[in-house]
Amino acid sequence: MVQIPKLEYNEIVEVLWWDANSDSSWRGEETVKKEKPTVCHTIGYYTACTKDSLILSPDYNDGKDRSTVLIPRGMIKKIWRFERD
Repeated sequence: MVQIPKLEYNEIVEVLWWDANSDSSWRGEETVKKEKPTVCHTIGYYTACTKDSLILSPDYNDGKDRSTVLIPRGMIKKIWRFERD
C-alpha cells in the first residue's frame, strides 16, 4: 500500500489508482485472463484521509459544501502534489 503523505486541507493533489471493472458479455477464458484493472487519474482538493480511504473534492463552493470522491487506500498507486500560485 502506498504511503499517503501528510496533506493540508484543500491541498491540490493528483491520485493514480486502480478501479474495479465488470463486463456482463460472454467471453472465453483467454480473453478474461487478459483483463486489467481500470487505471484512473483523479485531481482534487484534499478533504480527508481515513484508515480505509482518501477523500478528495473535485469542487467546492464558498461555504462548506463540496462534492467528493472516495478512493480506497489499497487501490492507490501514486500521489502527486500541486503548487498553487
